[in-house]
Amino acid sequence: MLRWFLTFSVVVVSGFYFGTFGQHFHTGEYFFTKFEKGVPASVGSNAYFNRPENISNALIFQNVSDSLYLIQKLTDSDSCSYILILISNNKITGFDYPEVFVNNKDTLFAMSTMTFDNDYKLELNYHPSEEIIRYRLVKAKSTFPLDVEFGIRDEAAVLFASYYNYKSGISSQVETSFPLNLHFYIGFMFFERYKLYFRTGILYLYEDYSGRDNGIYGEVKLFNSNFYGITGINFFSNSGEGHGVMVYSDASGEITSLCFGLGFAPQGHLSLDIMYYAPLNKSYGYNYVIVDPSGNISRQRYDKVTKGLLVLGFQYSIFL
Repeated sequence: MLRWFLTFSVVVVSGFYFGTFGQHFHTGEYFFTKFEKGVPASVGSNAYFNRPENISNALIFQNVSDSLYLIQKLTDSDSCSYILILISNNKITGFDYPEVFVNNKDTLFAMSTMTFDNDYKLELNYHPSEEIIRYRLVKAKSTFPLDVEFGIRDEAAVLFASYYNYKSGISSQVETSFPLNLHFYIGFMFFERYKLYFRTGILYLYEDYSGRDNGIYGEVKLFNSNFYGITGINFFSNSGEGHGVMVYSDASGEITSLCFGLGFAPQGHLSLDIMYYAPLNKSYGYNYVIVDPSGNISRQRYDKVTKGLLVLGFQYSIFL
């Protein structure tokens, strides 16, 4: 049935502090319990439990005055709702509602936002085929959920440009790079969905377009999937060397580009993306024609112009 294929996570409805509960758990150690049909005897008369034949409960913790239950309620033939309730002196004194957010084939998973000793949260795992609920205390994240990651990145790039060619004059050109453009980056992830990161490295496309490549980028996960959107700003410092006899070629200049792209992270540490760089200033050097193809002294200058850059990137991240 569909309910066995749902993953749920607990959403804050009300915050609680269970200092005495934490004293009875060994942090990180799993404990086990099972669902039983019916309503806990101590809940009293509450409209939520008006159909006890559709209710199952699992006792998570109990002492002289307090009990913590995970309640499963059949809402229709294919789905269940869940709630964590705290009962103190035969009265419901706190609760947390779970929210279904991702499909998963074998395990129901919940991370309670209720804290124990202000430092730990309750993690719940339910294996329907085994009819066993595993639970343990895990270290709670900080109040402001921020994760830091370092990583290495490799890129392959395609440059769309226009410049003077000795045989054909000014023409559109496409230059491609080898996928050996290494970058390092540091990123900051907020609320498990948004990321801001800073990147620095070297981009070598061809002899007239190579140099330091730096940028600031933002990411956002799309629809709770493995895909994410990217936007940012890139700063490229061209440091190609001048060369040539009849046509002197200069390769220099600072190029600032706005960046847009789409990424995919199939695993926790690996990701790949494709991005387009739209340049704000387009000159990355010039060709100075000394002698034209007819043998005449020309002394004409033609700028090398970038029309855009398409980048395919591979990243490996190390999370702290």
